[in-house]
Amino acid sequence: MTGQLIVRTDHLGLNSVGILSGSEPGGIPGVSGNYSFGHIAIATSPSAYSFGTAHPYGSPTVEYIQSQVASRNVELVTFDTTREQETMIEKVMKTHDKSTYNVRSRNCATAVADSLIPTKLIDDRSPLPGIVFQELMLIEGAKYHFMPKGGDIPQAVLDAVK
Repeated sequence: MTGQLIVRTDHLGLNSVGILSGSEPGGIPGVSGNYSFGHIAIATSPSAYSFGTAHPYGSPTVEYIQSQVASRNVELVTFDTTREQETMIEKVMKTHDKSTYNVRSRNCATAVADSLIPTKLIDDRSPLPGIVFQELMLIEGAKYHFMPKGGDIPQAVLDAVK
């Protein structure tokens, strides 16, 4: 069997989405309500998980993205996941009690990284949203999408989160 190509097939069609919302000008994160480093969230199929915002865990992904793009640029990366990986992402995200937010050590980026490290999709735990997003872009088969402030959600993303 040497020399045969092995192809990974996603029979379930599951996708997750990394959502990087651009920075908002002015202010100190956690003090004035602005996010000078941006914000990262994760979505598993139809449910979004955002640590450090008012959005409840499990919010509809499309509604969450629309709320973000209304006020700032948004970058998205879609990638294939298994049912087990999605379950792990959701389980770990739900352990992050929003009352324990700390801008330096327990923030949106560390929560998303914590949820992905056990799945073996990424292996770096950075406190910076952009660094975690870059890790997501390195996942095999990941697809990048950009939405300018006020823009529409690309059809490919809508298809990925249905």
